[in-house]
Parts: sequence; structure tokens; C-alpha cells
Amino acid sequence: MRIIKPLSTSLFYRVYEFNRQTYLSLSVNLYIDKNVDEVEFRLLSEQQMWQDFTSISVKDFNSELIDFGMPKDKPEIIVNGYAYGKYSENNRSAVNIEAGNINKTLTVYGDRFWINGQPSSPEGFDKLPISLSKAFGGKNVPSNTLGKGSEKITKPDGTVVTPLPNVEDPNQPVIYPDKVYPVATFGALPIESPNRNKLLGTYDRNWLEKFFPGFASDIDWSYFNLSPVDQRLATINGLEMKFTNMNPYKKIVYFKIPDLKPLIFLLPRGDKSLKTPLELKLQSCLAYPHKETYILSYHVSTPVESSEVADIFDFLMLAIEKTHSKRSLEHYQNVLNIRSNLRKANLYATFDEMLIDQGIDFKGLPSVPLNKLLKRKLFELKRKLSNIKDINKKAENLDLELVEDAKLNFRNYSYKPDFEKDLKDTLAQLTSDSSPASQEFKKILSSIDSNNLYKLFELVELDYIEMDFLLKLLVELDESKDESVLETARKIHTKRKELNKKIESIENFEVDPDEKLKYLNEKFSLTRNKLIETVENRKFIDTSNRNKTDSDLDSFFKDHDDKSLMFFESNAPTIVYNSNSVNNAVDSVVELTHINQLFKYSVSGIKTEIIDKDFKDLDLTGKPMQHCSFRNVSFLDVDFSDSLLGESAFENCEFINCKFLNCNLNEAELKSCKLISCDLNGINNDNSKFHNVIFLKCNITLWNHTRFVSSNILFNDCNIYFVTFNRAIIKDIEFYNCKINKLTIISGKYNSIKLINSEALSLNFSTDKRFVIESFTIENSKLDSFFIKDLSKVNHFVIKDSKLVLSTIRQCEFDCFEISNCDLKYINLSKSIIRNSKFSKVDLSNSIFTGSKIEDSLWYGIDLSFSLFNKLTILKSTLKKISFFSSDVSELSVDANTVFDENYLNRMNIYPKLRN
Repeated sequence: MRIIKPLSTSLFYRVYEFNRQTYLSLSVNLYIDKNVDEVEFRLLSEQQMWQDFTSISVKDFNSELIDFGMPKDKPEIIVNGYAYGKYSENNRSAVNIEAGNINKTLTVYGDRFWINGQPSSPEGFDKLPISLSKAFGGKNVPSNTLGKGSEKITKPDGTVVTPLPNVEDPNQPVIYPDKVYPVATFGALPIESPNRNKLLGTYDRNWLEKFFPGFASDIDWSYFNLSPVDQRLATINGLEMKFTNMNPYKKIVYFKIPDLKPLIFLLPRGDKSLKTPLELKLQSCLAYPHKETYILSYHVSTPVESSEVADIFDFLMLAIEKTHSKRSLEHYQNVLNIRSNLRKANLYATFDEMLIDQGIDFKGLPSVPLNKLLKRKLFELKRKLSNIKDINKKAENLDLELVEDAKLNFRNYSYKPDFEKDLKDTLAQLTSDSSPASQEFKKILSSIDSNNLYKLFELVELDYIEMDFLLKLLVELDESKDESVLETARKIHTKRKELNKKIESIENFEVDPDEKLKYLNEKFSLTRNKLIETVENRKFIDTSNRNKTDSDLDSFFKDHDDKSLMFFESNAPTIVYNSNSVNNAVDSVVELTHINQLFKYSVSGIKTEIIDKDFKDLDLTGKPMQHCSFRNVSFLDVDFSDSLLGESAFENCEFINCKFLNCNLNEAELKSCKLISCDLNGINNDNSKFHNVIFLKCNITLWNHTRFVSSNILFNDCNIYFVTFNRAIIKDIEFYNCKINKLTIISGKYNSIKLINSEALSLNFSTDKRFVIESFTIENSKLDSFFIKDLSKVNHFVIKDSKLVLSTIRQCEFDCFEISNCDLKYINLSKSIIRNSKFSKVDLSNSIFTGSKIEDSLWYGIDLSFSLFNKLTILKSTLKKISFFSSDVSELSVDANTVFDENYLNRMNIYPKLRN
């Protein structure tokens, strides 16, 4: 059932049964501010109401609730006020309330003590609460265990004295130290006050047979009045009230009940057509004279078919009108249509004007000013967004099927002048000074000839225009290079352009298959020659491997027919690089040239394998590395951002301080790998496989897995933000000492999940099908929001030494459920099946077990106070040292094999039903 209401109102409901009829009790609290000049009154927010109730009523007046939310015999006034010394004479003051048939005065003194059987002179006071703690009472006085006057106390100076109460009834003043006096107060009486339970009626066998589990037929509805008897009214609508000596600025405060009329629309399931609303009646007023604010409580009860109101009604909508002002039913129908629309509801959630009469002034939501730091962050974010290039235009130039000499060039050509100037300055500096870097560059430059000049261009990834400019510049810098070098390089350019045109023709489906094969043979022949030439020049592998590699390449193309193109990728030969064949003396430029060859063969479909190799300080941004295999390879300070690692394999590899921003890992496989201090942001790894992988001190953001297969995965000391597993198959995944912002798991198969020493703001298991988890462990962790989708099943669920806040695990099934030393307040376990559970030393207060079933379980030392157990079934279980304080156990079913031992049942609502 969705509740639609103004934010300036408080609404709650409960279900009760009387005379074999089930009723829905609806209550609305309105917080009125009379201390305003421009209007008659103002409606304050629900948030402000609860803040004031907590800081005033709970703190100074020991209040437990604003209102029972149940029908009352008579309306009432409750006053949480203070007496002020400025109105006292000889440290004695009189406070008074007048309202209709009520005219009540109390006397307030400063602190006094019995001396030789006589009251001492009252001490001065500035402000005293007119509360139970200041009235007559004590631990041995049942009518007021919070009071004073019946027991001795020890003053700070060590003197033992007997105090007198500060608040008295002037008609029954405290004059004898040994006499018991009635409680003098304007506030609410305790729920456990004497004689209150007698008002509930007779609960005998007649009740058990005829009226169980409802109230007794002879209940006195004044049980639900909180005020003293002399503060109950004949009528309250339009009532004028007067408060004397209870405001620090005004001796007398006046208040008149405003003409407000709350309306509630109940819409049965499947029906969105509004009918005549329910009108609520005012039944209590909680006054704060010192603030001139008032909480008005309205109530109505209506018959319903079942106690499961969430299954009966789809919507409950609250509106506030003035008594003599009425809005049309059509207006409220339009409001319902808007607020029930999931796309529009959030946009109108704060528009209280739609549900509050135009003649009512209300404060609404408080505005929250932005701090300077947040303003700066927003400004910087806006600036960055304005500078983002058009990614779609860049992507148009990206062709993942390019062959040997393909380029991933995203350079903005508008910066050509800057490029030429910077390059000219850099080269001039490198050829003029005597630094080690300059000497190294001169050495490289002197070795460049027409055969390997192209490799230098591959290093810096230049386009045609930039290459031509660089060639001219190199000739100018080194006179030993003549025009023949330039001419040779230009021929290479021409050949590249021709090949690119042929690539475009291959992409055309209408091209004759024979032409495709002819081009493929021509292209691969060129690739083979260049590969062998590069291998010999740079000594990447032993020359003894040349014949074998050459033979492999030739045989590969001899055996191909017109289907070669289709199966080229899957049947391509493998080029092997290993550490034994690498010259240890090669410099970083040669090292980068080596890895660039890998990219060329990768996009050609040639399967490349690197074994026992170390890479350090490499920028591999945007590099194509598909189909590659890495074994026993170490990557240190390598940037894989925007790189294409699809269908690559990594075995026994180590990544240290690497970046994987927007990296493509689709269908990649990692075995026995470690990622240490790495950044993983926006990674795509659909259909990938991770086995025995460790993430240590990594930052993981916006990582979406689809059809992800993994086993033995450990996230250790990682920061995880917005990670999603979708249709995954996971066996043994552990989060240890991690900080998780949001982790979402959507369907799939999960064998074992562990959350150890970690914190999570949000952990959700969501699916459109039945969700099954074999084993789930939460240990020494904190979860602020934990959710498991309805109808899910956890075969073995363990929670130890942890705190789960605002968690929902409703309508789920647990075969083995163990909880110990945990804080699980406010958890929702309704309509769940819990078997073989062992709960020990757990705080489950304010939790919901409605409609659940507990079987073959042992619960020991559990706090279940203020929890809901209506329609709970307990079979063959033991509950020992359990607190059911103020819990609702109506319609509880317990079989004969269930044992209740040493449990605290005070103020438990309705008795359990024993199943035959």
C-alpha cells in the first residue's frame, strides 16, 4: 500500500479487532505554530514535530508516544509546559490551564527539603518542567515511580535529605513527610500506570472462545486516554484555551483550535477511482505553551475485511481542508493520477499545495544551503562537462577490424600548429644539449634508416600529415639523412593509403570472395615480411625461430579457401614473445616498439602470446589487444584506459598501480592473477571469466558484469562504488575490509558470498526470478541498507558481530540461519520461512515478523521489544530469555513442542494462541 500525503503531516495506522470485526485505525498529527504574526497559524513540518517531541516531551516529560492512535472515550488536553521563576512570589508560582470544562491549577515551588518534619523554604528557580519527575512519587510509589518526595537522597555536599515535590495540587498540599499524595501533573500518564490495565476488559474463557484475538467486549475505551482524568473534555472542536505563567515572554497565552478537517481516501486494490473520503475527528491536543506550538491528533476507524491492509488497498491518500472550504473530488482524482504515476510522482512529492487547502499556511521543507566546498565541486564538474568532446564523432573513426597498420587516432587536428611548434622545440632541445636523454636520442636518431623509420612513427602514433612534417624535420636536424629517406617514407605512406582503400572494399559485402582471398594473401605476405624484418632488427625472438614461424605463416594461407576470411580470427597463428629472447639492453623506446607490434598482430587476428615478461611505465591507452595471451607477466604503472582486451587471457599475472578506465574486458579470462592498487572505472567485462583473482587496495567504480563467471575471488581493502553483477555464476567471492558504496546483484547462481570486516551503504539482491544463494556470511560488518528480493532462498545464512540498518528480507526462505552478537533493529523479516535458526544475543527490536514461520530453532537472549509478530507461527522451537516488551503477538500460533523459558512479557499486546 502506497501512502500519498503532504510532508507537513504525520500519518500512521494500525489494525485491531473488536466484536469479531476487524478495523483499520487511522491517525493524523498536525503540528500548529501560533507564534506567527502575518497569519492566524502555520502548519509546521512533520520533521519539526518529531524533533520537538523528542527534545521536549521525551527528554523533560518522559513521554512515550504522542497518541495511541485508537478510539477514545473523550477528547483530551496534554500540556508539556514549564513554570518560570519570573512569575513566582517567594519562589512559589501557580500555573493554570483553562479549556472548556477544564480549569486546573498546580502550585510550583523551588527545591525544598524536610527539616525536623517541616518543609524548608523553597530555593530560587528559573525554569522547572511540570513533569512527573517533579511531582510526588518514588520507586516505591506505583502511581509515579519517576517522582520525588518519598525517598532520601544524597546532596552533592554529602548531606542525606528527603526532598519535597516541586509540583503540588493546591487542594492537596504536601504537609506530612510520611503520607502518600496523588500525582500532580499536566502531562501524559505512563502506559503502565496503576488501574490502566483494568480498563481493557475481561479476558476469560468466554473471550477466548468468542472474541479472541480481539479486544474484550467490555473494554473501556478510556484506556487509550493518556491525560489525567481532570483534563478530558466534553468537546474539543473550536475550543479556546488559556495558559497562565507557562511562557517566558507572555504571562498568559491563548490558543483556539483551528477549523481543520483531515480527509483520507482509501483505494481498494485494482481501483483508482476515488470515492467519498473518511473524515477524521480531533481527539487530543498536546500543547507547548512556552513555544506556542500544538500537536493536534485526529482519528477515524473503518471496518476492513482482513488485518493485512497492504493486501487490501493499493493507495492511501491524505488531504487537509478547512471546515468551511471544500475541494472537488475531481481535483483529488487528478492529484492521485499524478502522484501514482511512477515517472511523475517524485517531481510532485514536495508539492504540499496539492493536498493542503489554499487557506492554510504551511512551512514545508526547510531549505538546505550549499556549503562552499560543494559549490566549488559543482562548478568544477560543470566546467569539465562543458569541455567534453563529442564521443560519438570519435567513435566513428574506430574500426575494430583494421589490419596490421590500423590506427586508433583521436587527435584533434585543430591543434596542428601547437603540435608542430612543440615537436620542433623538443627535437631542437634534444639535439642541442648534452643531457643523457639528448645523447640517447641522438643515438636512436643515428640508427634510423628507410627500413626502420616507420617504426619510429608507430612509437608516437602520428597521422599522415604529422609523419610528413616529422620526416622533413628529421632531415633538417641530421644532415646524414638525405632525400632518399624521405622518399622511401612517402612510399610507405602511399602504400598505407592503398591498403586502407582495400580495407574499405573488403568491408563491402558485395566484393567477390576470390578478390578477398587475393587481397588477404597479399596483405599477409607483407605482414610476414615486416614481422620477420622487425624480429631480426630488434631481436625480439631468436633467429632460430624464423624458419618455423615463416613455415607456419605460409602453410596457414596455402590451406585457406574462400572461407578463410570468416574463420581468420579463430584459426590465426600465434606469435610468441618470451623473456629469454629479449635483449636486456634494449631501451624504453625499443620496449614500446615491441609492445606496439603486439597491437598490430592483435587487430589482424593473429593470436599473440607473451610469457615471463615485465612491463613498466607504459601508456597503453586505447590500444587494441584482443586475442592476446599473457602468462607470468608483470605490469607496473601501466595505463590500460580505453584499451581493448576482449578475448584476451591472463594467467599468473600481476598488475600493480595500473589504470583500467573504460577498459573492454568482454570475454576475457583471468587465472591466478593479482591486481594491487589499481583503478578500475567503467569496465565492460560481459561473458568474462575470473578464477583465483585477488583485488588488493583497488578502487572499483561503475563496474557492470553480465554473464560473469568466477571462482575464488577476493576483494581485500578495496573501495567499491556502483558495482553490478547480472546473471553471473559465482563460486566463493569474498569482500574483506572493503568499503562498499553500492553493490547490486541481479539474478544468477551464487555458491558462497562473504562480507568480512566491511562497510556497505547499500547491498541489494534483486531479480525477477527465484533467487538462490547457497551460502552467505556477514561478519564484523556494517550495512546501512540491505535488501534481498522477495521469494529468494538462502540455504546457509550467517551473521556475526555485525550491524544491519533498515534491512528488508521479507518473504524469503532460510534453511539454516545463524545470528550472534548483532544489531538488526528495524529489520523486516515478514512472511519468511526460517528453519534451523540459532539466534544469540541479537537486538531485533522494532522488527517485523508478521506472517512468518519459525521451525526447529533456538533463540537465546534476544531483544524483540516493540516488534510485530502478528500471525507468526512457531514450531518445535525454544525461546529463552527473550524480551517481548511492548511487542504485538496477536494471532501468534505456537505448537505444543515449542518452549518459552524465562522470557520478559511485560506490556505484550494480546496473548499467543496455542496450536492443537
